[in-house]
Amino acid sequence: MARKPAPNPAHHTAFVALQSLLDGLTATLGSQTEVVLHDFSDPDHSIRAISGEITKRKVGSPVSPNVLSIMQEGRDAQMRLNVVNRTAEGRVVKTSTIPLRDDQGEVFGAVCINMDVTELRLAAALLTELGGGELVSTQSFPLEVSETVHSVLDEEERRLGVSLNRLSRAEKQKLCGTLDRRGVFQLQKAIPIVAKRLGLSRASIYSYLSGLRQSETGDHDLTGPGT
Repeated sequence: MARKPAPNPAHHTAFVALQSLLDGLTATLGSQTEVVLHDFSDPDHSIRAISGEITKRKVGSPVSPNVLSIMQEGRDAQMRLNVVNRTAEGRVVKTSTIPLRDDQGEVFGAVCINMDVTELRLAAALLTELGGGELVSTQSFPLEVSETVHSVLDEEERRLGVSLNRLSRAEKQKLCGTLDRRGVFQLQKAIPIVAKRLGLSRASIYSYLSGLRQSETGDHDLTGPGT
């Protein structure tokens, strides 16, 4: 729900330079590899360039929950290397996500390398290390913004062990704070999706966020792309 930052010429130059590398990386790493360039200035359409077809996404697709968490960490963001996930289709994908920083230390994007290691993991125990270690989670690679929002909500629902619309008022308020910290409300149309899943009105979500942000920082700007 933060306002979209103004375009940064230095960031644009970096993206243009990096785009030319993507096809070379996939050609080097093989046909079971996908390389994705994310632009954090527009999380609803963060994929600036993509080479490979592992996750079936395209230019203009939104951030995944994993990339969204890196975006929220800002200057504290660290690389996430060799994280192994299972897609909704049952494919096992090893993912490395590398934040992009400018000379001021600002994280403005990320490069993600996705490798389909399904066959490797099925081959034999000898190939387990090459396949990337233990399977740690089920990861979505969304084609639409709504899929990113629902994926994060599904994670929270599994964590809490109860349907989100059955939470108490206090629990729903707390969950809104968690979703805000995870960056969900920076995405377009997040509020109506969250409101429906929690069984609340949009006004209730705005009220919860206003109170939470006022208590944390005294600043609760609710304008911007999340409305």
